[in-house]
Amino acid sequence: MPMSRPLMQRIAAWTPMKPLTDDEYEKILQQKLFKVEVEISLVDDQLAELRRLRAKQQERAASAKDSDV
Repeated sequence: MPMSRPLMQRIAAWTPMKPLTDDEYEKILQQKLFKVEVEISLVDDQLAELRRLRAKQQERAASAKDSDV
């Protein structure tokens, strides 16, 4: 029984993967990069808020210390 299809085509039928063009792969990578950049932005916002709260807390502590004197 001769095999009419190349080995890679027969294997591809059993795998969940498909070949991608360079453009498709680049688009996927761009989407992933965008998601990472959004996450970084959110973390930056959270850090800025935490720094603001810490500065406010330090001001209160300094103010309370000055009023004790």
